[in-house]
Amino acid sequence: SATMSREDNPEELLASLDQLFNSGTVNAVRIVLFSNEASALHGPIDGWFTNLSDARAAVMAELGEGGAVADYDAALAETIASFTAPPAGGDSLVSLFIASVGPYGKDGTQPDWISSSEERAWVDFLNDNDFDASYAIGLGENFGSSTYRLEPIAAQRDAGFFKAGANNDSDAIKIVEDDLSYSLVDFVSQP
Repeated sequence: SATMSREDNPEELLASLDQLFNSGTVNAVRIVLFSNEASALHGPIDGWFTNLSDARAAVMAELGEGGAVADYDAALAETIASFTAPPAGGDSLVSLFIASVGPYGKDGTQPDWISSSEERAWVDFLNDNDFDASYAIGLGENFGSSTYRLEPIAAQRDAGFFKAGANNDSDAIKIVEDDLSYSLVDFVSQP
């Protein structure tokens, strides 16, 4: 399951999809794009994409409709609301959250961090749907080396469960300047 901000570099996103599908580690992807709003791209198999050409076409049709706003709250809410069980054939269920700017609300003027109740809802969603991991990737210079904006989204299991407010999630967060494809394949190969 991938959640990507709409303003991310389209060529890099498409190259990353290519790498994910060609890595041999991905059975299906579910994509939610976001900027000031979020929308799930509905793949042909209960919302999931099981082939590269369908996923690429859906991403290309939707890119360019966003702005320089990244409403993380809307992205998580849409991911939770639109989720369906993945098609058979995969060994693990992994969430990848990719953003190129920090979290801002719908108006784009004020930072809008993930609240503790939103983090709790996200963690409950991950546990209830038996996810294996939740990774967060910050793209480019807008993040520097700072990961605190992504921490509520990234989660690693602790004694079999995801926990809100856990401070052991640093391995589930990456800040990348380039080569998003490598980072995505590296993450989905971990669980």
